[in-house]
Order: sequence, then structure tokens, then C-alpha cells
Amino acid sequence: MNFDVQKALSLPGIDHIVSKRDEVVHRFGPLFRDPSSLSQQDYLDFLSFQHNHHWTGLERLGRPAADNMDNLRNAIAILVSTHWSKPSDFQSELLQREESCYDLTLWNMSRSRSEGSFSRG
Repeated sequence: MNFDVQKALSLPGIDHIVSKRDEVVHRFGPLFRDPSSLSQQDYLDFLSFQHNHHWTGLERLGRPAADNMDNLRNAIAILVSTHWSKPSDFQSELLQREESCYDLTLWNMSRSRSEGSFSRG
């Protein structure tokens, strides 16, 4: 399959997305590479198309993660870690960290159910 870059760049709106890429990477890249410095507002800004210039709908799905920034930073740190040589290394680290988050996740789920915001389809 051949990919025509010039044709892709001629699509309506694509030039704006490509031109904003460096701005977005400059602003958000360091925050996600070192999530310990990621603030709630920076994360919420990243979710907004107004700031990321690329994805829509992230706010709907990603906003609840900002309720627990420590968990979010921990999860991002796992995802951006580059020391895994094979998938099982990732799984091992995830399981080790999961134990510390498990109780909080259960607490959040039970709280959501008791507040009536947890519904079944």
C-alpha cells in the first residue's frame, strides 16, 4: 500500500493539526514524560481539543481520571516507562502497582454505586 503524503496534507484541516503538533508536544510532552509534575489543570487542558488540536471527545472519557491525580500520575508513569524488554515485564510492573491501587478503585466504585451514578445498561 502506498501512502501519498502530499495528498494527505491537502485534506481540509490537516495542515492546522500538523502545524500545531510541535506546540502541543512542547507543552505537554515534558509533563507526560515526567508525570510527577503533571497538574490537574494541565491534564484537563490536554483533554481539550482547544489545547491538543488533534483529538475530540477525550474530555468525556478522561475527565474522571483527574479525580485522583496520584493514580493518574502512577498510571502514566507505567505507560511511559521504557525499561520493559518484553510484554511480561510490563505485566509484572502493572501487577505490582495494581495492588496499591486496588483498594482505592474498589472504594471509588462502591462510592459511585451508592451515589447512584453507576448505572447498568
